[in-house]
Amino acid sequence: MHQFSGTLKVNLSALRRNWRFMRDSFTGQHCGAVVKANAYGLGVAPVTQALYREGCRHFFVATFDEALEVKRLIPEKVDIFVLQGCYPGAEQNFIDEEIMPVISSFAMLERWIKVSAAGQRRCALKINTGMNRLGLTVPEFVAALCADSALLSRAGVELLVSHLACADEPAHPLNRVQLSRFREAVAEARLHEPSIRASLANSAGILLGEDWHFNVARPGIALYGGCCVPQLRGHLSPVASLQLPVMQIRDVRAGESIGYGGDFIAPTDMRIAVVSGGYADGIFRSFVGGLKGWFHQELLSVGRISMDSCAFDITHLAPELSPELGDLVEIIGEHCPLDDQASAAGTISYELLTRLGDRFQKVYFEE
Repeated sequence: MHQFSGTLKVNLSALRRNWRFMRDSFTGQHCGAVVKANAYGLGVAPVTQALYREGCRHFFVATFDEALEVKRLIPEKVDIFVLQGCYPGAEQNFIDEEIMPVISSFAMLERWIKVSAAGQRRCALKINTGMNRLGLTVPEFVAALCADSALLSRAGVELLVSHLACADEPAHPLNRVQLSRFREAVAEARLHEPSIRASLANSAGILLGEDWHFNVARPGIALYGGCCVPQLRGHLSPVASLQLPVMQIRDVRAGESIGYGGDFIAPTDMRIAVVSGGYADGIFRSFVGGLKGWFHQELLSVGRISMDSCAFDITHLAPELSPELGDLVEIIGEHCPLDDQASAAGTISYELLTRLGDRFQKVYFEE
């Protein structure tokens, strides 16, 4: 059915290029991919399958249901990690599906060991090195190993994981603190299980340098074109582009208001394009100074963004360049970079992508 809905285009060639760049920047053994939250809003099925074809064999998701979806999409066994761990009573489901929880507490660890049978257990263990969100502290971890030297083997821990809190600020002192703490935990673990692997680096962490790399990397936002650190600019390809269709062109006289609240008053006679897409679709109301768009030239929204629509000033466009009914205005893309748009909305590219609504027509393509 034809309708006024935006088009979200996803360039899978660009996605694969970005993964290769992160892989080539990583000195460890395995470059994985974070595909949680429906692959950051871009569609977990085409994204996961494209990354698998490119050689990715380690996938990180948030929930068990996300892990099941990833497993069904891939033709062979890969390592799938659930970052939120294992909910009480769900241990056998993880074992049956060969999905690895990231254990983040002693209570979760005890349940895991009690329910799962020896030889069936495969999991990761989260170390809290300073994020103070999930995980065992290093002193807790060391004390546990001193009390039970076979703990890691009994639990089937194959990977130690920690998460950097400030990797997007390379000079932040917490990066070094977390690195030191994680090294201590890994060294202690390898006294008992020499083959255990370690994972610390997310997208920004890979760019911190080889010291932070260890064995497995977990890039996320960089795969989708988000430049979480300045060093990535110029190296990543835009993956997502968003275009909104014009529903109506109208003339507004000087002194008339546009939008809710009547707080935008036309300073002169104006011509505006009303497009389909608003805050129900993830087009934030918080854009500072208006939402930037592009149609032959830069456009700026006027008036408040509504639930399903917003209006752009097209007064400055020559008649031959003005949009018509059904024409598409770029919101994210070549002329409206993802990170710039996120910054203008007072947020980050992660939130902007994951908040994009499900009313858009998604188009996936290879170059």
